[in-house]
Amino acid sequence: MAKKKPKTGIKVSFVGTNATEVTGSTTHVSCGEHQFLIECGLNQSAKSILESYRINNHKFDFKAKDIEFTIICHNHADHLCLLPLLVKRGFTGKVYMPEMNYGLAKILLEDCCYILEKDAEALKRQGHDLEPIYNADDVKAALELIEEIPFGEEYVIDDYIKIKFVHSGHITNSAHMEMWLTENNVTKKIYYTSDLGNTNVPSYYVHEFEPVSKANLVIAESTYCNPLRQVKPGDREKDLEKIRCVVEQTIEKKGKVLIP
Repeated sequence: MAKKKPKTGIKVSFVGTNATEVTGSTTHVSCGEHQFLIECGLNQSAKSILESYRINNHKFDFKAKDIEFTIICHNHADHLCLLPLLVKRGFTGKVYMPEMNYGLAKILLEDCCYILEKDAEALKRQGHDLEPIYNADDVKAALELIEEIPFGEEYVIDDYIKIKFVHSGHITNSAHMEMWLTENNVTKKIYYTSDLGNTNVPSYYVHEFEPVSKANLVIAESTYCNPLRQVKPGDREKDLEKIRCVVEQTIEKKGKVLIP
């Protein structure tokens, strides 16, 4: 029997819902025999709890145990919060994140787990005998896999793959990413945007956006590319006035104001 030829080439597949919806960012990359994920996000676009459960509990287009590592660029649920499900199904590799993100990831994953458990309880009351998509043990196991990587430094994962996180200006310690993949002595560069900040607005609470140049392949999250969503610096004053009015009206009604 002839030997099976080894896999060659670089292949990128959109296995989450980010290619068809606003949320659920998960991209599968294979390079030769290597397989890894760029982000592992929760879909948040469903119209009902049941629909959300079915979308997020779907069968992966790959075997979780075959994924060598996962890269997370920022702490939003639609980029991070399916990671415990990946672990539940057999993933044991590293999870690479930009520095100073672990603490927020822990809070976000634990909170998401709590919400998913409450959703499962609600579905049971509706007559659906469904268990939570994942539980606290899965979250704990996922957190143990996280390794933080400094911004602006090329980090060598192995002889074939290296990455660099660059400030994206989206939220606190968020990144876009440069990645170099080498196969058969040929190196190709992938640039992954994740979500980007608005360069037209001064950055008061996050690092300034840092540009990236040149790539063989660009994977771009286009959620914020609609020209109707453009924001001018003057809009900040209007937003602050709106917030002030809401706070004052709430206090007048003896209500409570919670600002995360």
